[in-house]
Amino acid sequence: MKKDKPIAEAPKHARLSPSASERWLACPGSVQASGDVPDASSEYAAEGTMLHHFTYLRVKGEFNSKGVILPAIGSKHEFDGYTFTIDQEHIDCINEAAERIFQLRREIDDPDAEWYFETRLNLSCIEPGMFGTGDVIVVSQLRRTVWTYDYKFGRGVRVDACENSQLICYTLGVWDWTRFLYDIDRFVFGVIQPRLDNYDTHEMLLPDLEVWHAKLKSGASETHNPKAKLAAGDHCKFCPAKPRCPAIEEKALAVARDVFSDPIVYGDEAPLVTARDLPETRIAEIVKLAPMVREWLDSIELEAKRRLEGGLDVPGYKLVAGQKKRQWTDEEAVKRWAKENAITPYDIKLLSPAGVEEICKRTKIPFPAALVTRPAGSPSLVAVTDKRPSIGPVFDAITPPADQFM
Repeated sequence: MKKDKPIAEAPKHARLSPSASERWLACPGSVQASGDVPDASSEYAAEGTMLHHFTYLRVKGEFNSKGVILPAIGSKHEFDGYTFTIDQEHIDCINEAAERIFQLRREIDDPDAEWYFETRLNLSCIEPGMFGTGDVIVVSQLRRTVWTYDYKFGRGVRVDACENSQLICYTLGVWDWTRFLYDIDRFVFGVIQPRLDNYDTHEMLLPDLEVWHAKLKSGASETHNPKAKLAAGDHCKFCPAKPRCPAIEEKALAVARDVFSDPIVYGDEAPLVTARDLPETRIAEIVKLAPMVREWLDSIELEAKRRLEGGLDVPGYKLVAGQKKRQWTDEEAVKRWAKENAITPYDIKLLSPAGVEEICKRTKIPFPAALVTRPAGSPSLVAVTDKRPSIGPVFDAITPPADQFM
């Protein structure tokens, strides 16, 4: 198996990001609107960076026959200004993400396949100076296929592989390089999202990839238009310009006016009916529109905090120190204190199935799969277009009186 190597040289800074491609395709004006707005870092993003890093080490350790490379439970690591303590869930995420790559290697079954990990890709075929970093890329002449896999460690938003513009951007970068060297006509995209048990894949042939190439080039070009449109929608979630975007403000205020001026919900002074009393169609309308208002309000609060942090005034508000969980200042001193007082300050827990499975692999002991189950989580409200199967009602429906809404 060939060692991974740089696919292409790329510049250090890029105007357009593959991870934001869904946004700048739908709202080309957002690029100029975000030009001088700093990206807001978050603890969730920093944790994702950490898990990407350790998953990379875990996979590379296996491919290089160096054995399992994992951080120790309880060890502390700093990423992007945030400090994290490794717990069993972190280890499970790393192991499950890595196992999907090991499974992919078994499925491809090509000893001459070229593997690339955390590789900087030159995407100038879409936009001059554009680049991105592919988590896992495989090129197989034997299979005439390129695989592009991306780790997603978030819990909140399920990411699909089908028509995933970020993965398509990465794949175009690989194709632009390999088309002169290999006869590739099949492209497979994969999303590895262990916290949502989501391992989605999608396949595309070369003609469809070329259609996407033209679409992305056109979309990237439009972002240079001084009059590029601003369009509010689901793609606004992580837009840096959200707090000051007129399109979002206009739509959010329109939604708020629509909801709060609804005579079936509100009278002149007080609500006439509760949420339980609303017709199903009205509930569906409000559920669909509510995230727009909620996210816009969250972005305004974030902007207020940013201004106060910068010494600006937000009338009637101030910043106060937050609080985190209490921590030991000196763990060794705690151990000595515990020993002197005959106290055992440890909560010893049974390892998770992923943890035991890892031990079984190292010791060649069969994993007790019959002792493992995956219980269902709490029901989630999603659109009917979501690929997951629907579950039945958890209780019998309550039929309102016939004259409820007369």
